[in-house]
Amino acid sequence: MNWEVIPEVFFDVVARVVPGSVLLLAALLVSEGPAEGGRELIKYLSGATFGTGLVFVLFAYFIALILKQIWDLIELRLQKKKGTNDPDPLYKIYCDIKAKDQPGRVELPDTRIVISCISRSLPDEGLRLLKIQAEKNLCEVMLAGLPVLLLFGVWQLAREPRLGLAWLLFALVVCVASFFSWRAGLETLFRHDLCALWRLLEVAGKDFVITPVKEG
Repeated sequence: MNWEVIPEVFFDVVARVVPGSVLLLAALLVSEGPAEGGRELIKYLSGATFGTGLVFVLFAYFIALILKQIWDLIELRLQKKKGTNDPDPLYKIYCDIKAKDQPGRVELPDTRIVISCISRSLPDEGLRLLKIQAEKNLCEVMLAGLPVLLLFGVWQLAREPRLGLAWLLFALVVCVASFFSWRAGLETLFRHDLCALWRLLEVAGKDFVITPVKEG
C-alpha cells in the first residue's frame, strides 16, 4: 500500500468533502425548512445506496473546489484593491524570527518550497502543517458558501415567514462568525509555524535540509 497518499486523502476529506457535504445538507434545510428538510434527509438516507452516496461525495467535492476558487479570487481582488506596498506577512514574520540571531538581509523561498522541505526533513511537523492547511481550507469553503445560503434563506423567509427557518438562519450567522474567527487563528498559527520551522532547518545546517526538485 502506498502510505504517501494518506495525507492527500486526509486533506481532500477534511478540506473538500466535509465542507461540501455540510453545505449541501444546509442548502436542503434552508430550501425546505428544518422540519421538512429533516424528513427529506431521513428519507434519502434510508434509501441510499453506494452509488448515490458516491455521487453525493463527488458533488460535495466539486462544490468545495468551486467555492475555494471563488474565495481565492475574492481574496486576491481585495488585496489588489488595498494597493498596499507592505511585504508579505510571511516575510515579515520570518524577518522578526531571523533578526533575533542573525540581523541583516534575509530571504524566504516560495511557500511551496518551504512546505516541501519541512515535510521531507520533519515529517511530523509537515503533517501538522497539512492539518492546519486542511482546516483553513474547510473554513474558507464554508465562508464562501454560507453567505449564499443566508441570502437564499432571507429570501425564503420574506416569502413565507417561519420560526424554524429564522432560527436556522441565526445559527448560520453564528457559524459564519465562528468560521471567520477559526480561520484567522489558523492563518496566524500557520504563518508563524512555517517561518519558525524553516528557520530551524536553516540553523540545523544544509545537511539537514532536503531541497526539493523544482517542477517544470
